Amino acid sequence: DLTEEKLQWLTREDFPDGVPDPGMLVAFDTPGGAETPGLIKEIRGDRVLVDFNHPLSGRALRIEVEVLQVDDGPAH
Repeated sequence: DLTEEKLQWLTREDFPDGVPDPGMLVAFDTPGGAETPGLIKEIRGDRVLVDFNHPLSGRALRIEVEVLQVDDGPAH
C-alpha cells in the first residue's frame, strides 16, 4: 500500500548533479550503505518531493499464469 510516511521533501542541495524532472526514478544511498529508489513527484521552489514507496505501490496488478505441468509429488 502507498504510505504517506514514505513521501519526503528534500532540498535542491540534496541533488548535487541537478534536480531530476518529475516522474524520474532516482537511486538514493541509505545511511546503511544500501541503495533505494525514489520517484521525483513534485518540485516547489527549493523543495523536491520524493516518493520512496515501491514503484508499483498503490497500483492494481494483473498477473497471468500458465500452468505447464502438475506433479502428484513423490511416489510412495
